[in-house]
Amino acid sequence: MHTRRTMKLLKKPRHGPKYRSHSSTGFSCVARTLVVSRRALQAAIRRSRMPAQKVTPVHRTRPMVVNSDLPERLVKPEMEEVTLDAIHEVAWEFNTHGYRFSLETIRSAMGAGADPHLTAPVAQTMYAEPPSAILPKHLDVIMEEGALTTLPSHYLAIYPSIHSASSDPATRVRSNPGRVRDVQIWPGHASILVIYCTRLPSIPKSEPRYELVAGCNPEAPLTVVTLPVWHIPIPRTKQFALMMQYFYSYDWRQLAFNLIPMLPTPDLRDTDPVPQDLNAPSMHVWTIRHALRLTYVLTPQKVVELKDHVLGVYQNMLALGIADRKMWQVVCFSYDALRLVEDLRENKELLARLAPLPDPSRGVLQWRNGWLRFYPYAVARS
Repeated sequence: MHTRRTMKLLKKPRHGPKYRSHSSTGFSCVARTLVVSRRALQAAIRRSRMPAQKVTPVHRTRPMVVNSDLPERLVKPEMEEVTLDAIHEVAWEFNTHGYRFSLETIRSAMGAGADPHLTAPVAQTMYAEPPSAILPKHLDVIMEEGALTTLPSHYLAIYPSIHSASSDPATRVRSNPGRVRDVQIWPGHASILVIYCTRLPSIPKSEPRYELVAGCNPEAPLTVVTLPVWHIPIPRTKQFALMMQYFYSYDWRQLAFNLIPMLPTPDLRDTDPVPQDLNAPSMHVWTIRHALRLTYVLTPQKVVELKDHVLGVYQNMLALGIADRKMWQVVCFSYDALRLVEDLRENKELLARLAPLPDPSRGVLQWRNGWLRFYPYAVARS
């Protein structure tokens, strides 16, 4: 019996017992699947032993430069300079005893003891069209006794200027229902703006009125001060904050950092030229240094945002008639440095010669004090 069954299995192996295994789902499967997997593994081994083919380079998908409609360069047009007579009409204290201070001395003196609270808005942003519909001619402000020493002369109503064919507010709202201007209220001194700007609206007469708040603490009295509102429309209200900071501090290095947050700030000299036309040379040694630092740090979109930020300050300077030479040097330098970043990214051969990318297998890149430095592994610091 056993010999006959053995002979039958040798002639027809399919009648023998089938070896089964269990899959991950718990169901039994024929062992033939293991044979197929072994064949696939052997095919993979054969492919791995084949000679390597030529590797096709992968093209980048992220653009190095973002296209925009921003101007290629910023130049200073012919502008009227600030006169000492215009300053003396508002700030008569600079014309005492027949001595006439220079414009540089006046700006340095006015910015030396600036109150930091005067470089920020004092009220929530309001929305109106036109702004004169909601703004009164005077505003009442409650101030402490210590703040009366730096009392502003006016409250500045800062809002975007309108460039429309129609001068009727109702027509503008009907044509664009969402066109409502935001109004910011800033404290300011007319004497500060006059020493920088030549295209200011008419200055309202400032006659502050004081009234003591009844029922307040005698040791810390409060005073209600009534000041006139001065309407100043400008193209870009977002950049007005850093301009006010420069007016009240006269610190061009802080202005350069506010335009491009990169340390160290450029070492601009008074003798450095300001571009007067598009073909004027603008290459400065600090322009190259700044551009090389920014090339490997900023994204293409961030470069466009910073250029638009600098352009906003430029448009406000034209609208207000600011002819300060140092301010123009910083603005033109910042825009040229950002433009050079885009030029270097388009010309990779020139960028590789000026600032070759370090080998990451030989060291590490570290960001310290505004600098992107490369430290070899032998001297790398944690």
